[in-house]
Amino acid sequence: MDNKDYSILNFEMEYSGTTPPRRDQVTIMTDLLENIEEPRRVTHLLYRSNMSYTQLVKYLNVLVDLGLAKENKEPFHAYLITKNGKTFRDLIKPNKSSELAQKVMK
Repeated sequence: MDNKDYSILNFEMEYSGTTPPRRDQVTIMTDLLENIEEPRRVTHLLYRSNMSYTQLVKYLNVLVDLGLAKENKEPFHAYLITKNGKTFRDLIKPNKSSELAQKVMK
């Protein structure tokens, strides 16, 4: 092997020392509820949620069991937020347009 300059292959990656905070379970569930405002397939949720398939299915099952989301089979397999899910989401992550958030803030 020649003594060529392979320094480009031996680079050091800089590490800032800060990692993004981990999401807790409630944050993950509210993020999922925001993503299923309209019917979404599991594949689309997988791309948006930044989770593995196993984790996503676990959280979707929890949301369905709690009555915060429902699973639609027709016309395609998708998940959709329920009225209780919207209430839960608005209590956890109130936004300016939320009627419930405005009532709670008064």
